[in-house]
Amino acid sequence: MCCIYVNGLSFTAADSKKIAQVIDQAFESQYSTSKLEEFRKLSSKKRVIIVDDFDCMRLHGDRRNAVINYLADYFGKMYFLLSSDIELPMILSSTARSTLSEAFVYDILPFGNKKRKELISRWYHLQERNREEDEIEARVDKSIAQVNTFLGNGAYFIPAMPIFIVGVLQNGDAMTATYNGSQYGFLYETMIQKSLSTIGPDYAVSGSYNIDVSIVSQLAFYMLQHKKTFFSEDELAATVKDFNSVKKLTASSQDVLRKMCDAKIFYQDVSEGTSYKFKYPYIFYYFAGHYLAYHLSDKDAQDMIEYMSSRLYIEDYGNIIIFVCHFANNTNVIESILLNAYATLEHYPTFDFSKSDSMFSDIQSAIDALVPKAIGSNEDVTVNKERSLSRLDAAGINDGHVEQSNSIIDDDVTDKEKDLAAISASFKTLEVLGQILQNYPGEIDGELKVDMIDELHKLGMRSVQAIIQTIGYVEQDLIDFIVDRATQDGKNFRREDIVSATKKFLSMLLSGMVRGMINMVAQSLNSNHLLYASKEALEKDGTISSKLVLAELKTNCLRAPDYQEIASLKDHLDRSNEHFASSILSSIVGYYLNYNRCDYRFRAKLCSLFGFSEKNTMIETSKLLLGQGY
Repeated sequence: MCCIYVNGLSFTAADSKKIAQVIDQAFESQYSTSKLEEFRKLSSKKRVIIVDDFDCMRLHGDRRNAVINYLADYFGKMYFLLSSDIELPMILSSTARSTLSEAFVYDILPFGNKKRKELISRWYHLQERNREEDEIEARVDKSIAQVNTFLGNGAYFIPAMPIFIVGVLQNGDAMTATYNGSQYGFLYETMIQKSLSTIGPDYAVSGSYNIDVSIVSQLAFYMLQHKKTFFSEDELAATVKDFNSVKKLTASSQDVLRKMCDAKIFYQDVSEGTSYKFKYPYIFYYFAGHYLAYHLSDKDAQDMIEYMSSRLYIEDYGNIIIFVCHFANNTNVIESILLNAYATLEHYPTFDFSKSDSMFSDIQSAIDALVPKAIGSNEDVTVNKERSLSRLDAAGINDGHVEQSNSIIDDDVTDKEKDLAAISASFKTLEVLGQILQNYPGEIDGELKVDMIDELHKLGMRSVQAIIQTIGYVEQDLIDFIVDRATQDGKNFRREDIVSATKKFLSMLLSGMVRGMINMVAQSLNSNHLLYASKEALEKDGTISSKLVLAELKTNCLRAPDYQEIASLKDHLDRSNEHFASSILSSIVGYYLNYNRCDYRFRAKLCSLFGFSEKNTMIETSKLLLGQGY
């Protein structure tokens, strides 16, 4: 079979002679002019064509169908490469489909946790062949965290496609201080520039890029003000008209629309009729954040930042605020977020490990659930990581898929929803403040940095208390529901057994949630540059939760556990009969040992301190001694 490759943009007319000319030219450039006549005489079954960027073809309707019909007659097999299946209904109309004897649609799926790790691992093993395996693995783990943050930290606004992941890896070493925004801001900027570079000759004139970015940013801000994620051609035209008036330019809205669609910045949303949307959520966040960051002195921008900062329970608002911070390290923005953080869940006290709570009535079961059942050797670390990633993929957590945002940004909440909204806002506030701290450790004043870290910790603990009390309100309703359901299903369960089982379940659920919050706060401070300020803020606080956050930060975030500090904290908790807090410390250390290689002596000491099984550790030691010839 003879295969040729053609870009969809090459088809500029539906006339059969013009189509044949495109095919001939493609063959001559990819093979040779002398073989052209031989190619023409082949049976259609021997000819194959790949049409790239088919959705970018300038032809539409019947004219596009004419091209498909011609190709279907001339080639035995055709491969159309599209940027998304969104355009499929428009591209393959009923007329065109009738020409094809068979049609198959394939998607390039986003990479889940395991696939991302596999790709990143191969990247660094090829790039850094002369390094030790542990060094490469450390670099892989660091890059996985970086890629996950870039993709949206669990709430993905960029699909985990290979092209995006490789883009982060390629540009990772190029992130320098010469860019006046954050490192992630640099990566998003690079992705936008890469998309716009496909426009080609339209950007040959100096200033075209600046004009288009400014117009699209203004459009995104307009959409944000009107709480929606779509726009019409008329709204774009009005934006361009206003922009031209202020900047004294003559930009064309139709040119902007065409260029942005070609660059895959915009796409026409067929579900909304003639409206348009940004291709991916991150592009909307990028341009809205870009506008706000470059108009911080404007009252409209200031009001919007204040408005969003008080409603971080809305995913769009939280992500846009993060993008504002990627572009500009501004004290006013930080203070706006901090002030709202102080007010978030302010009527809840911080969770106190030293005070008993009826929700933790079955504390021993909760402790047993937190402490790892077995600790593996260094050789088990890789297997443990793989299993963990597979479990995340199976549960659909961080699996790389992106859900298109709703057309309307609904930020109204009822009185009943206020506390849940506030808890959601607290999680996003932790993420936003953490991003600011990690991006600008050298620019934020030390005292402000300590205040931010202190509020991060307290907000996390207020969130824990809010969740405990919220679940406490529905505990009795849950018990009654289970009793009624058991009766309806003819199950002969005693009420006291249901009460006991429910309380046990809630204790385990809440204990896992407390452990997760300790990790979430620590992850917000995950930078060696923040360790000094974090120690000052958390040690000044002096609560059990602050000690556990610091232990988690050093042990599982920075991967630099201090045995003496861990031993001292364990001794303090044990002497104070703080069994729950001690179990969380055991969980922290157990997680580190299961997912990190370390010196076998250090591993043995930690296993001994916490009473973990040393069987695997002893096997590791035996192997080492045998290897040394003893």
